[in-house]
Amino acid sequence: MFIRHHPVFRRFRGHIVEVPKQFHVDYVGVQVRWEYTKQNRSAISLPIAPPHPDEEYFEWIDLLEAVDEAVDGFCMLELGANWGRWGLRGAAAARQRGLSINIGFAEAEPVHLEWLQQSLQDNGVTAEEAQVYPCVVSGAAGNVQFLIRNPRLAEENDPRIWAGQHRVRGQEVPESVTAAVIGDEYAARYQKYKVFRYRTGSLAIEVPQMTLSTILERYHQPVDLIDMDIQGEEAEVVAEALPLLTSKVRRMHIGTHARDIEDALKQMLGSLGWQLQYSYPCHSTCTTVYGEIAFVDGVQSWKNPYLTSPRNIGEAAASTAEDGTLIHVPLELIQSTQRGTLRWHEDGILLITDPQQYAFSAFCQLDLSAVSSAAEIILSVTLRVNHGQVGVGWFDREKQKWIVRKTGLSGQHRVELVVPLIEAHGQLVFDNCAPDGPSTAVIREIDLRPNDSR
Repeated sequence: MFIRHHPVFRRFRGHIVEVPKQFHVDYVGVQVRWEYTKQNRSAISLPIAPPHPDEEYFEWIDLLEAVDEAVDGFCMLELGANWGRWGLRGAAAARQRGLSINIGFAEAEPVHLEWLQQSLQDNGVTAEEAQVYPCVVSGAAGNVQFLIRNPRLAEENDPRIWAGQHRVRGQEVPESVTAAVIGDEYAARYQKYKVFRYRTGSLAIEVPQMTLSTILERYHQPVDLIDMDIQGEEAEVVAEALPLLTSKVRRMHIGTHARDIEDALKQMLGSLGWQLQYSYPCHSTCTTVYGEIAFVDGVQSWKNPYLTSPRNIGEAAASTAEDGTLIHVPLELIQSTQRGTLRWHEDGILLITDPQQYAFSAFCQLDLSAVSSAAEIILSVTLRVNHGQVGVGWFDREKQKWIVRKTGLSGQHRVELVVPLIEAHGQLVFDNCAPDGPSTAVIREIDLRPNDSR
């Protein structure tokens, strides 16, 4: 099946490698040992292709865009690191661009910590380039009990399979036991920890807990990306560190684990002007421009408009197919809301709107200030309306101001919006303007150019 990948993958090399025995190798060349994934494969020589679209595809997009937009080196934090795959992928991608690296990894599970240290060595990441924080990251500092075995999972308690270890929540006082009760091949790794058993049979160890603010204060450069998969702690962590996040962090990719957490993150970050790039709820199946994808963990991708890198829409987010002063915006940047559906079409992206009139069905997040220093930008959209009528608008989130134009009825249309530069941070949006049900249209082209006619 043909997959039209996000354009950021074109800016990085997929490796052609001899896969070492007992290792897997991914798209950017990160090596991981078989024993960490419980999968076997013979050593072969093969080209490494971009990943197939699944719930982690958007994590790849965030990672590679963060590296592509980095300027003076690449700085990243991976919270809930396991063996460190996303931080190591960031390091490998940054090396392709010749950037220095500064990667922090937070992980509390002892077996995963051991794998993380070995994976850093296997991939040539030095102690000067990486910092490991052996802790839980949450909303407060101290020592906490950390779940390491859940009897409901049976054989899936194996650390190679289960990555859902988390801080114990609740008031039960557990029984203190020895590591011998763990009773599997990893028991020796827990001997130096206090081990606790609960009435349910669950086992926990005592580990340190740090706040994200404490970690961020150790970094004296902007953090290009925080990758967060912390098993239900995400809202507490963001709430505690919100001021520092806004002043020091350019982008976040957050794996979400409950709908109330997703709502809380949207409220907190949205109220401060952070821009939501992708949002898919946990335990759902969603239609994306890359096809239908099942999400176990949810996905929220956030970008900080106050720390926008110089490499933004004009150089990185747009695919720089530049002809004079005309810039073509890649259609891959268009995202559906919960009310609309997007599908790849032979000559663009097919948009099926919500049946409700003036329903916000799709959007494209853009920073037009990178295009030109002209007083106004002309944003031009070419689309073919198959049924109904579509509204094309520009929404300046900071000023809460709309500029809207409607297409005609069925046929080919070119809609132009004149956006003042002072309103250049916002969203290109697509609405349903038909009074009698959904509209369908193929979005074929989006162009940006300075308004030189003034």
